[in-house]
Amino acid sequence: MNLETHLRIPLAPLTMTMGLLIFSACNHQEEQKAAPPPEVLVTDAATRDVPVYREWIGTLDGSENADIRAKVTGYLLKRDYQEGSLVKKGDLLFEIDSRPFTAAQAQAMSQLDQAIADQTATQSDADKSKQLFEKKVISDLEYTNKKQANEASIAKVDALKASVEQAKLNVEYCKIISPVDGIAGIAQAQIGDLVGSERILY
Repeated sequence: MNLETHLRIPLAPLTMTMGLLIFSACNHQEEQKAAPPPEVLVTDAATRDVPVYREWIGTLDGSENADIRAKVTGYLLKRDYQEGSLVKKGDLLFEIDSRPFTAAQAQAMSQLDQAIADQTATQSDADKSKQLFEKKVISDLEYTNKKQANEASIAKVDALKASVEQAKLNVEYCKIISPVDGIAGIAQAQIGDLVGSERILY
């Protein structure tokens, strides 16, 4: 009698556990049967041309290349072209700060005006001394001195005229133009850089 009691006690919890598992599995199958099937979007495959884009990085080298350099030394203020764009002969490429050259031009013109005024005075003295010399009023040495002073004034005026022309050119050189038709390259000088004849701009 004691043996039967020991055998029945462990079987009771096991029977209860199996019943619960069977009940749970049945409920899970019923829930799966009750759930509707998932919706799937279906469309027909279409054939069409698709554009293909490719990008590369490269540089261009022309059959004839022209080095662009500044003719005056100054700070670069502006670049007036787009890199890789077509430029024509005479197109503006760069601009250099022209204020120092404009001031130098004004100074040269002022000096020229003063020299012209001085030469007018020496010319008058030379003309008077010639008349006096011809009348034997002044000596040959005095007449020669007046004439040489006037010639020196004329030479000074000519030199200052050349300085004024050079100053005008320097102001014009602040605008760097294209000497030929072609494709503009990559600029080697940036805005604010100090440039001159020894440096290639592009």
